[in-house]
Amino acid sequence: MREFGESRHNGNVANDLRSWFARQRAPFTLFLAVSIGVAALVALLSPQALVGLTFSELRPWGVLTYPWAMDLRGSSMGLISLVFLIVLLLQFGSTTEGEMGTGRFAAFWGAAALMYGLLGAALHVAVYGPWLPSSVLIVAWCARNPNATIMLYGILPLRGTWIAGLTALGVVVSYGAQNPPAAIAMLLPLGLAWLFAADRLPLGYRAGNGGGGSRRQKFTVVRGAKEYDDGYFDDVKARELEREERERLRKLFEGK
Repeated sequence: MREFGESRHNGNVANDLRSWFARQRAPFTLFLAVSIGVAALVALLSPQALVGLTFSELRPWGVLTYPWAMDLRGSSMGLISLVFLIVLLLQFGSTTEGEMGTGRFAAFWGAAALMYGLLGAALHVAVYGPWLPSSVLIVAWCARNPNATIMLYGILPLRGTWIAGLTALGVVVSYGAQNPPAAIAMLLPLGLAWLFAADRLPLGYRAGNGGGGSRRQKFTVVRGAKEYDDGYFDDVKARELEREERERLRKLFEGK
């Protein structure tokens, strides 16, 4: 009876967790943030677990699991970097997931991680930690909000285009010290992310959008004596979302 009760209790806990994640606005982003943080802390206790997530000929799965391999040892900035990356992931990833939908967002993250994993393997560059796929998410957000301005620490105003540029510069600096050609190659996924989020690729950014920013469904809504096509209402909605996102990020960064 006791075993049955414990099993039932464990099942309820698992169901509650699944239900809680499902109710979140961005459940996959939340999963990424939590799992990356937990993996980094586990690696502090068991460094071998960190090695098991990186790529080698014996660990081909590392081309997808390296974002969870973040070594916090040997540097006082390790934990600060982890917190900073998780905050970036939550803020930019949650918005992107809300626009794309959870399934497409998960596929987008997986594609970004895979591209960088394969690039690292082909160029013999060690890739690890969540920075590279997170940079793809940031650039995608910037492509959707190029004119949005946020106040970093309540002091420095940055527009979306500047944030994308600084993100690309961060990738180059991180991987260009020993191998400049490899650092330039690392910009390829960022460029693809920008084109994808700007609807400049055949594969649409949002579900149901076939890509190409000028392709819109043709129907007309009549209001009074005026006719509005769906493109008009899409633009109005996009501007409203941009204002809401700008205000949310302003409050976030000014609060820091």
